Parts: sequence; C-alpha cells; structure tokens
Amino acid sequence: MEVEVLEGEEVCYDHGYAVREDVSRWSSLFGMLSGISNRIEAISTEINSIDNRLKLCEEIQMETAASIGSEVETLKSQMAALKCVIETAEVDALIPSITDLIKPAKCKEDLDELEAKALDEQYKNELVQAIARIHGCNRIGEGATVCYQIIDFFFDRKFMLECSWSGESIKSGKHNQDAKIALSKYCNLIGLVHACVNVADSTYTQNECVQVIRMCLKNSKRRLKANRRRKSAAQIRKKKPTSEELAVKMIAEKQLRRLQATVGKKIGKS
Repeated sequence: MEVEVLEGEEVCYDHGYAVREDVSRWSSLFGMLSGISNRIEAISTEINSIDNRLKLCEEIQMETAASIGSEVETLKSQMAALKCVIETAEVDALIPSITDLIKPAKCKEDLDELEAKALDEQYKNELVQAIARIHGCNRIGEGATVCYQIIDFFFDRKFMLECSWSGESIKSGKHNQDAKIALSKYCNLIGLVHACVNVADSTYTQNECVQVIRMCLKNSKRRLKANRRRKSAAQIRKKKPTSEELAVKMIAEKQLRRLQATVGKKIGKS
C-alpha cells in the first residue's frame, strides 16, 4: 500500500485520506476541563463556607432562644408575684384589718374567748390573711422571726407576767402549782398562732412555735421593759432585695395606689 503525504495535514492511504489530530484542540479541551474542575472546587469551598455560616447562625439562634426562654420564665415569676400582690390589694378593702379581728389578751377571759374563736374556720382564715398582708408570704426559714413579730397580737406583754407554760410559778426555788395561767391548756389558740406563722413559712412547725411562746413567757419581764418601738425579731440577717424584686414592689405599690384611688372614687359617688 502506497502512502502519499500531501501538503497540509492530510495523509493519503491509497487514495483514502485521514486528517491529523490537532494538538491545540486537545490542549484546549484539557484546559477547559481543568477550568471546570477548578470552578467545581471553588463552588464546593463556597458551599462549605455557607454551610459553616449556617451552622454558626443556628448555634447563635439556639443560644438566643435559650436566653429569651430564661428571661420569659423570669418575667412569668415576676408577673405571678405581682398578681399575688394585686389580688391581695383587691381584697384589702373587703377583709377586716387585724386590729378589728383580734385584741391582745389581757386576762383569762380574753384567753378563753380567743380559744373559742380559734375553732371558727372563717375567723381563722380571716386572721391568717390579715397577718399575711402585713408579714408577707414565702418567707421560708423566717418562721421564728414572724412568730416573734406577731406574738403581741395575741398576748398583752403585761398579761404574760401572769402566765406560764405549765401554770407553775417558781419563787425562791419553790414550785407553786396553779399560781399562774397555763397557756399549754389553750391548744386551739396555740394552733391559731402557728397557722398565722405557717402561712409565711410553710416549713415552720408547731413545736417551734411553742418554743418561741415559752421563750416569750420566760422573758416576759424583760420584754415588758423593752422599748416597744423596736419590732421583736429573731436575730436573722435579711437579704437585701434584688433590683428585680424592687421593680416588682414599685409596680405593685403603683397598682395599689390606683386601686385605692378607684375605690375612693366609688365610695365618694355612692
């Protein structure tokens, strides 16, 4: 077979022709493929970058949601406290004041009367609510302080000199039976005192309440001489209120003033 090379890029094989491959075309093709590969790699890098940014956004969103959730729970608790204060304020005009409900016992007859009243559930509830408005609720661990503060509502300090827990009086080392009034016999009254403390501190037991009463009886002379302007209290340091508690208190006081003004207007119109 004769091969004839013609001019240009054609080769003749016995009058058949073949065209030589253009090297530049292959180079162009490889260059194009390389460019596509580089572009794919760049796009992949960009996608990974976007994915990382999305993950970061999700993390920030989760942290923000958790923070907002915590703030919402805090606001809920503040609203609950405010609602409790407002509800208490709303019934202030309806519930009798503590001075209308109870007078400190100054004689045995007064004790007998309080003992009988302590059996009346309605009276008991009204007295507990009246004391709660003064001394508050949710004072866990402060039961002794509250008990010392309210003891004068029930017993006149001078009259407590005539009382003891068992009724005995000890003079010159001698026991004198039935020389004093035995407060231990007034079980219903003791229970009423405990109920008034328990509304402020639900962990406070009746035995602890009895211990405070017995301590007051033991120190009755000293308590009588004490400056009555100073409020009796157990020696417990109180925590300073937080800014949130102060804010809630300010809102509650503002609402209370509005309520009192509204009630005053209604009374004036009637």
